[in-house]
Amino acid sequence: MKKNTSAKMIKKAIDSYPGGICFSALDGRVILVNEKMNQLILELTGHTILNAKVAWEELANFSSNGKAEKLTQSWLPKDTDNGNETIHQQMFFRFSDGSVWRFELRFLDPNTVQIEAAEITELYRLSEEVYENTIRLQEMQKRQKALLGSIVEVNLNKEILAAKMHIHDELGRCLLATTKAMTE
Repeated sequence: MKKNTSAKMIKKAIDSYPGGICFSALDGRVILVNEKMNQLILELTGHTILNAKVAWEELANFSSNGKAEKLTQSWLPKDTDNGNETIHQQMFFRFSDGSVWRFELRFLDPNTVQIEAAEITELYRLSEEVYENTIRLQEMQKRQKALLGSIVEVNLNKEILAAKMHIHDELGRCLLATTKAMTE
């Protein structure tokens, strides 16, 4: 009785988690999955998680179903653990309600796999904005380099022209002095 109550409490606690979470064995046998993960997978695949390995493969091969689309942007930051990347795979999906979810597959130990789904709509929007701004800044930098090159070229041409004028003036003075000396 006490064991059954503990299991129900654990299930209730994991179901209260706002994201989706699933723990499975390496072969895909589900150990524990919360309601949110089952809802998300149901919307993406048409069924709940029966085998985590199969579900992950279905997500990897997902094509738009009218309820969601798979996003291919890879500029979003990855979580790291002390500088060592702990995420082995991640995928992004935008659902018909506009929300963006990141699905991550992690190996917790040699026998346990965790699939986690987190709602990252705002992070995705901001990351997209930063990415677009970076592209614009790179284009501006190219234009500025070209402009700087043009300015250097114009200044060099001015200096060459000034040197030519100086030489021309000197030659003119020499010619005048030579002409004057010859006439005297």
